[in-house]
Amino acid sequence: ASLGLYQQAYRVSTLPISEVGEVFNKVTFPTYSKIAEDTERLKKAFLKVTTVISLLVIPFGLTLFFFAREVVLILLGDKWLEATDALKVLAVFGIIKAISNSAYSVFLSVRKQEIVTLITLVGILGLSIPLIPLINKFGIVGAGYATIIGALAGIPVGAYYLLRIFKK
Repeated sequence: ASLGLYQQAYRVSTLPISEVGEVFNKVTFPTYSKIAEDTERLKKAFLKVTTVISLLVIPFGLTLFFFAREVVLILLGDKWLEATDALKVLAVFGIIKAISNSAYSVFLSVRKQEIVTLITLVGILGLSIPLIPLINKFGIVGAGYATIIGALAGIPVGAYYLLRIFKK
C-alpha cells in the first residue's frame, strides 16, 4: 500500500520534469550542439533556458507543495489522501530535478556524456545511502527526503563541470 501511495505521489510530482524539462532538453540539445564551440554563446543560451525552465516549474512545484491535498483529491481521489505528505516532499524534488537536468543537454552537446553518468551515479549514491534509515523513521515521506538528497548530491558535480566548460 505504501509503495502505491509513493508511486502516485512521485508520478504527479515529476510532471514538471517530464512535461517541461525534458521537452526543453530535447529542443535545446541540437541548438547547443551547433554553438558548442562558442562557450560564451553556449553559456548565455544555457542560462536563458534554465531561467525559463525555472519560471515554469517553480510555480507548478509550489502549487503541488501548498495545495497537495487538493491536487490529490482532484487527480487521484480521496482514497489517495495518504499520499499528500509525500507529494509535498516530492514536489520539491520535482523542482530541483527539472532545473538541474537542464545541464544535461550542455554536457551532451560538448560530448561529455560521462559527466551525465557521473552525476547520475552520485545521485544514486546520495539517494541510496540515507534511503533505508529515512524510510524507517518517516515512512514514504522519508523516501521522498532521500530523493531530494540524491538530487541535491549531483548538483555540485554538475556545477563544477559546467564552470569548467564555460571557462574554456
